[in-house]
Amino acid sequence: MKKKIMYGTLGAALLAFGTYASLSYNSPIAEAQDEPNGKIVADAENTQTAEVDYKLSSEELQKAQKEIGKVNHEEDVIARMIEMTLQKVNFGGESETPRGVDPNSINRAQMTKGNIQYLKNQLDSIEISRLTKTDGYEKMLDKWAEGNFDQVDKDAESLVSFLSEPYGKYEGDKVGKKGFLQEENYVKKMFGENSLKFQQ
Repeated sequence: MKKKIMYGTLGAALLAFGTYASLSYNSPIAEAQDEPNGKIVADAENTQTAEVDYKLSSEELQKAQKEIGKVNHEEDVIARMIEMTLQKVNFGGESETPRGVDPNSINRAQMTKGNIQYLKNQLDSIEISRLTKTDGYEKMLDKWAEGNFDQVDKDAESLVSFLSEPYGKYEGDKVGKKGFLQEENYVKKMFGENSLKFQQ
């Protein structure tokens, strides 16, 4: 009789623990999805991105200073990062400028290691409130510096969602990745043939 009670108690405990474990487990697939209320998870990937520090050459520094310019506010970081994603993505099927945006109002910044590192260097001099410096902007920039653009469309949506309230909710046009030739043509047109050597 004591054995039955002991086994019954053990079985109940294992069942309770198993239920708890299975309900509290967050699968990588579930974590990579958008939240149900439409908010975009800024860090949708479960991969570890190592911090990347790249030493800028004087040529890259001059190019970055010209393309990126002075970064005074968090909005400047977001805007420059969005401008760099225009090389990699299309908003609403438009290959050069998102629909409804004056092409002359956009500062074009090429997606290069130099520009990426220059932006990372600027993060220390501004106040950050919408995304964290290390787990938000810096992690995204590190991923790009490594040549990882698997989620660049989601990155672009996330960045756009932090330009207007409610922050973190993207409701714009569909964002799709550019193909290789489309990206190459964009770089040639916006930055010139010689800029292909800097392309990330």
